[in-house]
Amino acid sequence: MDDVQKKEAIDALEQQLYNQPLVKELSERAIEAKSALRVRSESGVQLGGEGPKSLEDAEFLALRPFVNRSPEQLQHQFTAGSLRGLDMFAIPPLVFSKTKHGAEKLGGSEGDGTVIVHVGRDLCGYEGVVHGGLTATMFDEALARTAFYALPHHMGVTAKLQVVYFRPVPADQFLTIETEVLEGMGRKAFVKGYLRAANSEAVLAEAEALFVEPKWVKYASWVGGLNVQKLLEE
Repeated sequence: MDDVQKKEAIDALEQQLYNQPLVKELSERAIEAKSALRVRSESGVQLGGEGPKSLEDAEFLALRPFVNRSPEQLQHQFTAGSLRGLDMFAIPPLVFSKTKHGAEKLGGSEGDGTVIVHVGRDLCGYEGVVHGGLTATMFDEALARTAFYALPHHMGVTAKLQVVYFRPVPADQFLTIETEVLEGMGRKAFVKGYLRAANSEAVLAEAEALFVEPKWVKYASWVGGLNVQKLLEE
């Protein structure tokens, strides 16, 4: 497959993504971060409706993680680098993070999220079934993003991740991961997530995790070494 064919395949997946009923619904209530606008524009996807005009009025922030990083920055990244490509993670996940306004209106917490991701057929354990370790990895990354909002300096590391698998997770389709903050306790954040096939109510797997903010993080932020909040909302 040449570069033109690869671009056509990626653009087709982007169109399928934005045709998902859940994506259409959330897009009408979300404001796009620069990353989401960039990817959508490059693929020529048009939104059907007109969403909120400002972050203060939006219930969700739509973004595409890591797309603003250079290839050199991503070459040693796992999901955003090594596993990026056709039949793997062909397109970056689309994340809808609940805003402060959204939490006040809908309940829950700022940073509660919905992640829509396409998992290709080359990421399987058994044929046609997403590798269980990759399912855990997707949970880890989705839950971390939500947990960071509940931590004092918006950065943490995984202290515990427990995944319960209910059904095989089918590959070569869109999946959704919904995440929520269970409790924030100082440098600790407890979060939970559910994985489903797109447009299905059946839970394929669920996970609970504990993320802990290292003590050194506050000192790095004092000298301007970290701006994780900016990275979360790019």
